[in-house]
Amino acid sequence: MKQLPKSCTGKVAEKFNETPDVLMATLEFPDPFTFIPGQWVMVFDDRGNKRPYSIASPPGSKAIKLCVKVVPSGVLSQYFLSLEKGDMVKLAGPYGVFTIQVPLKLDTVFIATGTGIAPFLSMLPAIFEAGTEKEVWLFFGAKTEKDLICRRELEYMERENKNFHYIPVLSRQEWDGRMGRVQQALRELIKDVKGKQAYICGLPKMVEEVLQLVKEMGFDSEHIHIEKY
Repeated sequence: MKQLPKSCTGKVAEKFNETPDVLMATLEFPDPFTFIPGQWVMVFDDRGNKRPYSIASPPGSKAIKLCVKVVPSGVLSQYFLSLEKGDMVKLAGPYGVFTIQVPLKLDTVFIATGTGIAPFLSMLPAIFEAGTEKEVWLFFGAKTEKDLICRRELEYMERENKNFHYIPVLSRQEWDGRMGRVQQALRELIKDVKGKQAYICGLPKMVEEVLQLVKEMGFDSEHIHIEKY
């Protein structure tokens, strides 16, 4: 049965700095919040300003997590900074068709930069909870190690699931891992695209560049999914 978007109020249960400029907020509800992994909600501040945020946690709970990029000029990000535990937040949703169905039918390649990783933080746990023998990759581009959102959780997920490949790529720091852009890592590591689907999320320029790349690599257009932030 298709769920209908609804207006509701969530209570701030937790809020912490995930990275120097990314805030992770958990909102609780009286009943389980029903959504499909990859969907988003519209959040409203006290003045009626609004902004969409992808849900960064799997379904099946009375709480959802939101991954908030904090910028000085961001009205909603500043609103999140002002919130305290127990405060009530107005939102509507869920919305969106950038979703994934489990169990997986195809090997899946996720590509994200920055807070574009948020919907994948919902999809990945759902995939492995449902169980899959398909291969799953996450290519995540960030500036430095400090900017790797949910690094410990993703590294743990990789240790627990031999068919999951977490590939962080840093653009502004030398380290033992991959450096440069996610496009380069993607081209080097994904040689055979047959039977694979691609999910791309990030800023518009990044999405367009990766979209062009995966088409050049031979991904079937029917199996390419994008979301622009």
